[in-house]
Amino acid sequence: MFVYGIMGHYVYGQDNNNAVVYEYWGTFGSSYLSLFILTTAEGWTDVMRSLKAASKSFTVYAYIISFLFCGHFVFGNLFVAVVIQQIDKATTGYQKMLDTKRTLEAMKKLENAKISQRNEMQRMVK
Repeated sequence: MFVYGIMGHYVYGQDNNNAVVYEYWGTFGSSYLSLFILTTAEGWTDVMRSLKAASKSFTVYAYIISFLFCGHFVFGNLFVAVVIQQIDKATTGYQKMLDTKRTLEAMKKLENAKISQRNEMQRMVK
C-alpha cells in the first residue's frame, strides 16, 4: 500500500490545478486515504473518476485494477488467517477438555479396579 500511495501521489497528484485530483492524490495522507477507499470498495468510483481526470491514458486502469487485486488479496488473507487462528484456538481448547475428561474417566476406572481388588482380597482372607 505504501508503494501504491507514493506512486499515486507522484504520478497523479502533482496537478494542483484540478481540485478533485488534488483532493484525492495531492498529499501522501490523501493518497493513502484514497487507497483505503479503493480497498474497502466504498466510493471507489469517485476515486477512479479523479484518476481519469488526471490522466487520459490506460495506466489509470492498470493502477486501480492491480491495487484492487493486491489489496483485496492481502486483506482477504488477513481475514482468513484470523478465522483459522480462532478455529484452531477453539479446537485446542475443546481437545484439552476432551483429554481432561478421558483422564478423569481412566482414573475412575483405575480407582474402581483398585476397590474391587481390595474387596476381592478381603473376601479371600476371610
